[in-house]
Amino acid sequence: MSNYKVYKLFPTPIFHLKVENFEKLNTELENYILNLKKNDEKGQIKSNRGGWHSNNFNMQDEPPKKFFNSIKNFLEEIITNDMGWKYEASKVKITAMWSIINQKNSFNIQHNHPGNYFSAAYYVKVNENSGSINFFDPREQK
Repeated sequence: MSNYKVYKLFPTPIFHLKVENFEKLNTELENYILNLKKNDEKGQIKSNRGGWHSNNFNMQDEPPKKFFNSIKNFLEEIITNDMGWKYEASKVKITAMWSIINQKNSFNIQHNHPGNYFSAAYYVKVNENSGSINFFDPREQK
């Protein structure tokens, strides 16, 4: 039965990466985020329930810029090798980046990020037994 082909027409891959030098990066990001929260304690409400949601980061600020630079090679690798797309550095950009601080009993509801090829969650700091992240297939099933 070896005469078959597999067509990956609608893949929904999930990638997992441990960022190099994450300790220093996380310290800088945490300070950046806590400063944002200090200057905007109310934040905004989007998918968060009970937590604090920042406005979009200024991608010219050093901590978000450093984060993006730390994952650029990974993005190139998955775009080229895993997705089979042509990599064009000038077209790879972060359309929005923000932070969420959830306390006990806070959570985020199921949501998506339309108009983007990739979405990511990056944990700067997490307490033990903090819960989990759940992924849902974005294609509706009937």
